Amino acid sequence: MTIVYLHPHFSSPGGAGRFVLETASRLAGRGHDVHVVTIRADAAVVGGARDTIRFHELGGPLSSSLAFWVGFRAGCRRLARILDQWPDAIVFAQPFPANWWGFHVKRRRPESRLVWYCHEPSAFIHSRAWIGAIPGLMKRTLARLLNPLLRRIDLASARHVDLVYTNSDYTRAYARRVYGYAERLCRTAYPGADGRFRAAPALPRPRRVVTIGRLTAFKNVDVIIRAMARLAGESTRGAELHIIGEGDARPALERLAAELGVARQVVFRGRLDDAELVAALQESRAFVLASVDEPFGLVAVEAMACGTPAVVVGSGGPAESVVDGVSGFHVPPRDYQALADRLKLLLTDDVLMARLSEGAAARAAVFDWERTVDELEAGFAELAQRASRSEKADGRVLRPGAEQG
Repeated sequence: MTIVYLHPHFSSPGGAGRFVLETASRLAGRGHDVHVVTIRADAAVVGGARDTIRFHELGGPLSSSLAFWVGFRAGCRRLARILDQWPDAIVFAQPFPANWWGFHVKRRRPESRLVWYCHEPSAFIHSRAWIGAIPGLMKRTLARLLNPLLRRIDLASARHVDLVYTNSDYTRAYARRVYGYAERLCRTAYPGADGRFRAAPALPRPRRVVTIGRLTAFKNVDVIIRAMARLAGESTRGAELHIIGEGDARPALERLAAELGVARQVVFRGRLDDAELVAALQESRAFVLASVDEPFGLVAVEAMACGTPAVVVGSGGPAESVVDGVSGFHVPPRDYQALADRLKLLLTDDVLMARLSEGAAARAAVFDWERTVDELEAGFAELAQRASRSEKADGRVLRPGAEQG
């Protein structure tokens, strides 16, 4: 079977890119002919994946630039010419704007077999919270002005797909609500944690809390800093918060730590390489993901795989991956006192820490990349077996808001 991934770019590490590399490599290892079409595939990001996957670079500006959108149709034509090499391929579209590439191809070539892995309905189109967190008044205003048009295009384009996978049941329900997909068209295929993330002994570990991700307002890292400021007493003396990642919110977060008197306890470590990232998780007593309605939150699974209990907001995908009281804790959104209470337990109670560390490693084992690929392969095989256009049409999605049978 020939499978062609469509992915925006591999210019920096990220969860969506990791999903492509992990699943594509495994599909190739199972004997499939796997290709990835992308704007750019930097060697530092894709690494050894080139040994098993064929990358086809479109070139040109990234989707964050105006030039990309000016040349969007021309880019779609270049993509179509590349896809002409494999008329019977499964086209596997990834996050925006790669899903729009796929929708465009499917609209022009209805016989194409298009699968979309929906990490979430495009946040800058469908999430008011995400739009409200865009830095800069001009960018935020422009996003709000363009939103009605982008929303109409997205809803209309999303009809042109044969099968949709999502990264969590939360995202699956969200996608069905936004796009009006029939239930039979949406399936959940959870991402996994790869072998680099291995459980380390629960004890002894330093009194350290870690969070990982882009430093944006949407990630609510300020809540974690406020929770650390609430920790008081001899039992939590010396506790530190290590913040891994970069982003526009870093200066404001540094000021907040200083204002709350915890600048010495909050360590901004920037970006780390893979080995440093694993070590940071293995050396911490708690991992925190404070964003609300996170679609999945792969890093929480990776933390648990290292034997580090995860404290997450009890909504979205993390509420599915982290079992409250077994592999970590759930806390209410932006409740830094509740977060502080849970962190104090993990920092001071060795018996609890050891139990949750064991539970975290066991829970993470459920999220296995081979299992993910099993799910994908089954769906691809079903599409490949559809012999006629009428059979394909029977599996199409409903238009948003249409009556479902």
